[in-house]
Amino acid sequence: MLAVRSTVQPATLQEHEIQTFFAQGYLVVAQLSSPEELGVIRTIYDQLFEERAGRAEGLYSDVAAEELPEGTVVFPKIHQIYRLSPQLVATGFMANARTIAGQLFGGHVEFLGGRGMLKPPFCPGETSWHQDAAYHRPDLFYRNVNFWLALQDSPVQSGVMQFVPRSHRGSAVHEHRRPDHGHGLELADLSTVSQVVPCPLPAGGATLHHSYLLHHTAPNRTRCPRRALIAIFGLPPTQRSEPLRFPWQSSSRPGQPGE
Repeated sequence: MLAVRSTVQPATLQEHEIQTFFAQGYLVVAQLSSPEELGVIRTIYDQLFEERAGRAEGLYSDVAAEELPEGTVVFPKIHQIYRLSPQLVATGFMANARTIAGQLFGGHVEFLGGRGMLKPPFCPGETSWHQDAAYHRPDLFYRNVNFWLALQDSPVQSGVMQFVPRSHRGSAVHEHRRPDHGHGLELADLSTVSQVVPCPLPAGGATLHHSYLLHHTAPNRTRCPRRALIAIFGLPPTQRSEPLRFPWQSSSRPGQPGE
């Protein structure tokens, strides 16, 4: 188990930060983990990706393409990474994320899982514009917050999170589709993407975003790997008075949320 939790300063949001999250749909927090803890997390994270952990269960995949020559990986993702490595749950980052999620949605928030997404140096892969809610059940309303932790200094050029501020308002879900190549979903009409805000982060910094917010990550154009660790917290979903319609979910092709 990790023995560095005490080195991580407890993190809470100020009232104006909570208001910003709900008004804009996202927030940038400068520090949710310590340098000492990040060193341990990176060691675990790199080992999981080197081993392609979860591959036999379908938890390891390449976001960029479905069919590649044997052994070729462009933009790997490990789904359910916390189940594959429970040590990651016992971190100061996770303690801070749970505290902040409780501030946003109430003390009864639950940990809903997460994933790791690795962009190697000069990785051309990207995560298409989408809403996490496009993967959810159309008859339910969700109150989730997604934490995206940078495991190293992450400039804009490395492929950080980019958001469309206020696009979560009304909890509307835009039309999505499955791309011809790659996994996941993409926004069908990019005309809704405007006033984009990229969010560079220092090592240990994180972004928080609402499940209904439009977001995307670009290719990594740097010589350093871009490691991201994602954790999701939220309240149990509630029934919608009128279900939405998500025709893109009728496809037999598998899909998992992006970043």
